[in-house]
Parts: sequence; structure tokens; C-alpha cells
Amino acid sequence: MADDELNQGFELNPDSEGSLSQISTALRAAKILERSRADGIPLKDLALDVQGGKVRAVTQREKKASDDIRRKELIQRLRQRSIRGENSLADDVGKRLRQCQEWIEYISRFSSVTEKDLITIRRNLESMNNRATSLVKEVTLLEVAIQRKKEEDPIIMQVERASAELMEAIRLGDFERVADLRQYCEQNMPIYNSRKKRLKPYFAQARQARLKFIAEKRLVMKMQFDTGNQVAELLAQDLNSGKFCQFDSDIMNHVTSLVQELRGLRSSSKTYIEKLAQPVTNVALSFIGDLEKEIEVIDLSVIVPFEEKVNDLMLSIGNALKNLREKVSKVETVEKEKTKRMAFQVKKEKN
Repeated sequence: MADDELNQGFELNPDSEGSLSQISTALRAAKILERSRADGIPLKDLALDVQGGKVRAVTQREKKASDDIRRKELIQRLRQRSIRGENSLADDVGKRLRQCQEWIEYISRFSSVTEKDLITIRRNLESMNNRATSLVKEVTLLEVAIQRKKEEDPIIMQVERASAELMEAIRLGDFERVADLRQYCEQNMPIYNSRKKRLKPYFAQARQARLKFIAEKRLVMKMQFDTGNQVAELLAQDLNSGKFCQFDSDIMNHVTSLVQELRGLRSSSKTYIEKLAQPVTNVALSFIGDLEKEIEVIDLSVIVPFEEKVNDLMLSIGNALKNLREKVSKVETVEKEKTKRMAFQVKKEKN
């Protein structure tokens, strides 16, 4: 796969007007912290908390009490707002395709799937990777175009740079600089918004590309589920045929339990998986956020646990088979040594 093309550097995020959101957030954060400072709350006891687009000043104790799982999920979502780069949509799709590739190679070695079917599966995988790579290139061209337009109008770059400096000043508690930067951003927001309108056609194209990428991710997630299910059913058949009858009872119970859990998850997830196969090409661009939330729910509740259980099943059986081979090898070694000793003893007695 062309993984190098799926993992290019990321500088801009043209699929959403993130810069404007960043500036707004910085301004609100500055006002809230200044208000909190005026209320007499020590700066060292304050922290910024951002949830649902709302920024609020909280104490360090309240910040630490925030749900760790929620924070990790928030960070992951923010990272995946970009299409290119580490932890982006492209990186995520690439990782899923590599997981499918590993499972397909496993199936090709141990299953009765025909070579014709394997060729079809591999072609589908390659086609998905090529489409993802093509979309990354499309977004790259849009990023270049947007960057060029921004450079043609320095006020856009200056306000965005000032907003980033404002957030850093807030983090450092430099309130004098916070006040200056906030004033500069507020004074220049009208002209900034006016100039930003020139980029709207590019943002619209980028959102369209993002919608295509989301559609592709849905198909990759379905393939991930279907391929993992093939692996699980292959191993379940081996289990039923008695192929693993030499495993000890603990391993057999664990493997049997995993197979049952996978079948239960597959049954309960049918509606979710069918939803992944539904086309999204006619979905309005304004619903991109809803689509992202939907596939995130499916991923966390179905795909991730299913992948973990399939890999656990493969690892458990692989380790058990390895232990059996090591036991057989030890027995064979002992028998060989025993035979050598007997031959030596016979030879000694003859002499």
C-alpha cells in the first residue's frame, strides 16, 4: 500500500473553517480568565475547560476530576478533524486497511477460501487504499490553494497568528499580552471575516472531499468487520472440528468464550453494520458532523471491541499452538537422547 502517501504532513484544515473557531475560542477564553482574575481566583488555581464549543474557567481540582475517558476521546476527535497527518482521517483509514491486510493474509494461509475469492478481496482492499490516497491528494491541492490565497492577504495570516499567540499568552498567564492581543483580534475581526469570504468556495470543496472520505471510512470499517468475522468463523470451525483438542482446559474455555462473544457482538451489531453500507453521497454537507458522530459511536461500540476480540482469539490460539510445538519438541529431544544413551550402552556392553 502507498502508506507514505497516506501519512503526509498536515498544516491546514480546509475541511472546516477551523481558524475562525480558534480565534473565537481564544477571545472567549481571554474574557473568561480576565473575569475570573477580577473575581480574585488565584491564577495558579485556574485552568481552561472546553466542552461542546463552550469555554469556561475551572479550578485545578475540577479539571482533574474531569472524566479521563472523555478527555481522551475529545483529543482523538480533535486530531481526526484533519484529513492528513498523524491521527487524521487518512492515517486512521490506513491503519484499518493494514489490519484488514493482516487478517486477509491469515485467511490465505489457514482457510479454504479459494484463490479467486482472495484475489477479489485483495483488489477491493487496494481499490479502497487508492481512493483514500486520491482524496488525500485532492485535499493537498486545496490546502496549497488556500495557503496561497491567505498569503495574498496578510490580514488573514496576522489575525490567525495573533489568536494562536493569544492562547499561548493565556496558558502562560501573561495578562498584559492577553489584553493587547485580544484587542487586536477584536478590532480586526470584521475585516478578517470579510476577507475570509473569498475562501468559501475552497472550504466548500474541502468539505465535499471530507464527505467523500467519511463515506470511504464507513466502507473500510465494514470491510474491517467482515474480514475479522471471517477470521473468527474460520477459527470457530477449527474449534468445532477438534483441531485444538490438545489445548488445556483454560485455553479451551477462553477461546470458546471469545468465539461466543464475537458471535453475540455480530448478532447485536447487525443494524450498525448495515448502516455503514448505506451511501452518503447525497447527504447535505451540513450533516458531516452528525455522520462523524455516528461512525464514532459504531467504532467505539462495535468495531474496536470486535477487532480486540478477534486479535485476542488469534493470539490465544497462536500461543497455545506454539506451546504445543515446544512440548512436542522437548519430548522428541528427550527421546533422541534416550535412544543415544541406549545405543551407547549396547555398544559398551559389546566391547
